[in-house]
Amino acid sequence: MFGCAGLSPQTVWLWQQILPLFYPLVVLLTVSIDWILFKMTTCKLPPTGLLQRCGWIPEHDFTIERLKQRFLMPALFYFNMYYYSGLSTSLVMINCMPTEEGFSYVSDFPDVKCYEGEHVALAVIAWIGLIIYSVGVPLWYGYLFFCLIPSRGVDDPTMIQRYGFLYRRFEPNLIYWELVETSRKFMFVAIRQLRVDILIQSFLALVSVAVIAFLEFYFHPFRSKLYDYLEEYSSLCEFVLLLLGLMLAASPAQSTWVYPLAWTFVITSFVIIVVVVFIDMAQHWHARNNRILRKKLNLILSPSIFNLEFGPQLVIGYVSAATTEQLDNFRKMEKLILTYVISSRNNKSKVTEMGKWSRLASNQPALINWLADVRLRQEVSPEKEAKSKLAKHPAKYYLSTAAEAVKKSGDELLPLGIFTIQSGGGLLAWMSDEASIEELETVQGVLKGMVEFSRKQHAAEKTCSGRLKLWNDISYYDKAAAKNNSAWRERAAQWKQRRMQEAAAAKSSDQVGVSIRGAAGDQLSSQGPVEGLEDVNGLLKQVVGHLACDFGILIPSSNLLKQSLHTFGGNATQKTKRGLGEADSSLEAGTPAGLAHSQNTTVYVSNIRNDPRFTLSLVSPNSYTQVCKPISVGGDGKVDVILKLVNRRSTGASKPQSFETAACQQIIELYSELIARTLKANDNANDKVVSVSPSTIEMTPSVNAVSSST
Repeated sequence: MFGCAGLSPQTVWLWQQILPLFYPLVVLLTVSIDWILFKMTTCKLPPTGLLQRCGWIPEHDFTIERLKQRFLMPALFYFNMYYYSGLSTSLVMINCMPTEEGFSYVSDFPDVKCYEGEHVALAVIAWIGLIIYSVGVPLWYGYLFFCLIPSRGVDDPTMIQRYGFLYRRFEPNLIYWELVETSRKFMFVAIRQLRVDILIQSFLALVSVAVIAFLEFYFHPFRSKLYDYLEEYSSLCEFVLLLLGLMLAASPAQSTWVYPLAWTFVITSFVIIVVVVFIDMAQHWHARNNRILRKKLNLILSPSIFNLEFGPQLVIGYVSAATTEQLDNFRKMEKLILTYVISSRNNKSKVTEMGKWSRLASNQPALINWLADVRLRQEVSPEKEAKSKLAKHPAKYYLSTAAEAVKKSGDELLPLGIFTIQSGGGLLAWMSDEASIEELETVQGVLKGMVEFSRKQHAAEKTCSGRLKLWNDISYYDKAAAKNNSAWRERAAQWKQRRMQEAAAAKSSDQVGVSIRGAAGDQLSSQGPVEGLEDVNGLLKQVVGHLACDFGILIPSSNLLKQSLHTFGGNATQKTKRGLGEADSSLEAGTPAGLAHSQNTTVYVSNIRNDPRFTLSLVSPNSYTQVCKPISVGGDGKVDVILKLVNRRSTGASKPQSFETAACQQIIELYSELIARTLKANDNANDKVVSVSPSTIEMTPSVNAVSSST
């Protein structure tokens, strides 16, 4: 280690050792500047007014949760990347070499005597760093991977946002694999600092690499096969190079073949790295194209509803190549499923039913074919439908009539796998409970269209261009997605042969009884009339969580609701913290809600402070981005309620985001219809204006998945 820029080697070492401390200083400086600018904005001091008119939005949330959301993940990422350098730097200063004169010196600094003079202070700093890197980091990782993340769930949005870069690339049962990667770094640094012969160091490194390589080949820890290939080949390359180095040290005459072989492994590793980087870049390009596709085709394509990796990319490919009629039907199906799933979230019995339908479908792949068959509904007269076996117990009726159902289900197995587990159960429950014949025809048409498209897609994969396109798709290498895709194609291919076997097995009542208890595993309760939504408050909570807003308000413009405002459970401190003011519920002219009410049109606000449509003295200064949606409950076009949502917080964004996106617009339209339906059907909901914030609701993975997609 040498000095530079006129600095001594010890000074350079010290700067390297304290380098991680610069990040907290940068965070402190950033927060201080944001706070000062926010106060200047509140006091209307220049040049904040000019900046806001140019589109700048000041940071106004300085709560601990918000600071953790902004800065914790980058800090952990930086510290994880610096681990090897930090540990190595710490060991350098305490690695002392003894001399015959009876004293020792630092091996990398021969002029520095150990634990004498300035080395005492440097050694203390080095020991602190060593304890942090060798003890603190493993203990912290152990707490994360064995306590915190398992208790919250690997798919918890907060865990993903803060720690996802540490575990999301590994299999769900191997989220702790970052500890193995950390131990590899620790062993290499420790071996390098050992005061032994270079051959012994190389041998110890060879053993360490062999152990790590064995674990990687045995567990295949990554979710993606591509990353498994890269990591396993890299470990193999390290092992071979170390082995060749030992052979060359023992017998230099072997250099004629050792060097070419070593270069072959190095070049091959470099090529594999380039290929992986290219596929990763292509994946980011595909994600960008998917966002453009959502906007272009006016679709939501929510990850909480659709499994976008199924097929692979069956849903994306289908809507990209769909005709106008097919797209219209897909939009109808998407809206029907979203409406049912959202309206059922507050109904525990419906949530339970959806879970049971999901488990049934996993054991009975023909279930979706049977429920989607409109001929079954046509056989039941409307007068007798409420008393029919279908209405009373659709799952048991399916199993008891499996022979007849199989004959009617067609030769193609419909792709239930395009839906997530939750939404798939919701689809089946909706098809059983509420779907009309026309709606069933719509769903059946879309799913059959996807089957036909999948057949063409599968045939194209046998061509050279099709294989190249498939290999360029990152989801092709995802092991879970590949397993699901393979299972569905195998079921679809064997469906025709299995029909007769299932029909024969279903003729035996004993076998049917076993099927109900063993395959189904659950008893579905009798289905009565479709229940209304429980409370408009629950819907408002859902839309706030769905779009990750600071808060949402229902503002009455008629006698449907009383003129009162309930916010954050009446907590004035929380109210002030989130910036909700009385102006947010105003319907005066010059306010967003007033404009929406007077013109009976949805009003979008990207920055309230520089929007010429509004009077700044009449609006809340911290409600930067807004949407105000007029709702007519009576169906006569008269505005009864204004749905107002404020400050959408998109994942990873540091400032409030606009609501004026295709996905947001469709979600707002959907919730507006549900709120109107609820207010019309529930007389007990006509007594208050409701306002909620994310701090008062429990955010579920499925909710945040939709939020991130918008």
